[in-house]
Amino acid sequence: ATILDYGYKREQEFEADELGVLYALRAGYSFESIVAFYKRVRETYGEIPPGDEKFKDHPRITERIAQLYEVRGQVERDFDQFNFGVEAIKEGKYQDAITAFKVFTAAFANSASGWTDLGSAYLFEALNQMKDIPVRYMVTYYSAPNEALRGKPEELGLAEEAFKRAAEL
Repeated sequence: ATILDYGYKREQEFEADELGVLYALRAGYSFESIVAFYKRVRETYGEIPPGDEKFKDHPRITERIAQLYEVRGQVERDFDQFNFGVEAIKEGKYQDAITAFKVFTAAFANSASGWTDLGSAYLFEALNQMKDIPVRYMVTYYSAPNEALRGKPEELGLAEEAFKRAAEL
């Protein structure tokens, strides 16, 4: 009843638009198709669609479109962090890689490549700090953010458990 009487606040509308864009992009819709939808609404109904006129705090369609472009810019900046992280690993700047992959995985929490590379950057940093490394090691990191892990081999789970136990000790 409160929503019908007063509507959402301006910030809530912008938040809904932002989350809608993120969900749509993750589902494979193009950004331009999302903006085109809002432009069609504006062409059909004007800056204030029917029903919105009673909500004086509602953003105008042009404001919403401008906000969508800001959201897209932030998503692109977050996505670029993956490439920054890869370059930092290649250059031996592991703290920079950790920072970049943390930003990337915060925005793209379902990226196996991002989490794998974050783990690799942490491992490289730890090994970099050791004077004598008593073991030989091989660590893989991905060069593209959308490389899929093909299944999860049992050894990966065992390695994870072994690393956790080693860290505890």
